[in-house]
Amino acid sequence: EDCIKDCTFSIELDPNNHKVYARRARCRQNLGKLGDAVRDFEHAYQLNKDVDTLRQLEDAKAALQKSDKKGAKQDFYKLLDVTRDADEAAIKKAYKKACLKWHPDKWANGTDE
Repeated sequence: EDCIKDCTFSIELDPNNHKVYARRARCRQNLGKLGDAVRDFEHAYQLNKDVDTLRQLEDAKAALQKSDKKGAKQDFYKLLDVTRDADEAAIKKAYKKACLKWHPDKWANGTDE
């Protein structure tokens, strides 16, 4: 997230720097934000039509299509808002908190949001 913020700030200072768009795209790709990554790679390629950026753009598009075909595979660590290296107690605590928050009895009179 810090990388994305830094790159966005740098883009505000120099919107014609293709390397910053490519860097932000790689950061977004690493965070799983594939749609945003593709847009950044496309912008970087428009600014500087080099082979490396084109290859990265094609790879990002392929990854986006693959994830769309696979469906939205849920990341349960993200769903519970815990890190991947969380211990069992932290996972159980986060699960219990989520259960209390989303229990059907609590939402019995709610709308279908």
